[in-house]
Amino acid sequence: MKTKNLTSDQFLYASIPENRALFKEIYYEHDENFTDFSNAGIVGRCAQLASHPMDMTVAIHNAKTKTDHEALAVHYEQIAHEMKAKSEDHKKQLGEYQAILPKADEQYAQFEAHCLQLIKIYAQAEQENLEMARLHRQIASGLPN
Repeated sequence: MKTKNLTSDQFLYASIPENRALFKEIYYEHDENFTDFSNAGIVGRCAQLASHPMDMTVAIHNAKTKTDHEALAVHYEQIAHEMKAKSEDHKKQLGEYQAILPKADEQYAQFEAHCLQLIKIYAQAEQENLEMARLHRQIASGLPN
């Protein structure tokens, strides 16, 4: 089966059950190879998100030294920065929808709801990653150089 690379925004959008039909219509309307796994709990086709260069499972498993934990902290801070940028981007997108659609328009309400949800999700992801970084720095501070 072919796979389609999805951005994290597309994956998050498609992971909301109410959005699946529209997502499939937009991204797979003319794709004969599309297989719908949504009833099995899998979003669209086997979606692949761009991954970070660090294999986190291995990095966490092998983290034994101060340097290892500091590297993990930096990684989580970088992810937090990316999540903040995505949240800010969705705030800008919301502003664009506000500028082009009348607030009484049903589509405006839908766009607003989705943008606000993504802003919330990315802001929470930013905070969670910062907390992971803090915990790794705490571990690192207790280890010898």
